[in-house]
Amino acid sequence: MNEAAQGSVRVAVLMTDGVDHPRNPDIYAATTQAKNQGIKFFTVGMSPVATEPANAAKLRLLASPPASRFVHNLQDSGVMDEMLREVSELADDGCPKATKCTCEKGE
Repeated sequence: MNEAAQGSVRVAVLMTDGVDHPRNPDIYAATTQAKNQGIKFFTVGMSPVATEPANAAKLRLLASPPASRFVHNLQDSGVMDEMLREVSELADDGCPKATKCTCEKGE
């Protein structure tokens, strides 16, 4: 809570295949607490295992909503460019650069 300036964009990238390990801490509680502090969570599937239905559901649960924006997979081409574009849009108050929108700070 003290590491970033007020109003700055806070982003975390969680890379996982969605498979729980018996000694993992409660990742769901940790991500929920972080999201409540204004941190946007991207989840990135690290292997084809992450695309299995149960594991993909976990990635969606851990990510910030909407999943279409915050859930990615390293197997997809252009995933890094897509994530950088999403972070850039977050920095612009979520307004897409190519279109005109109204944000809390005006147009």
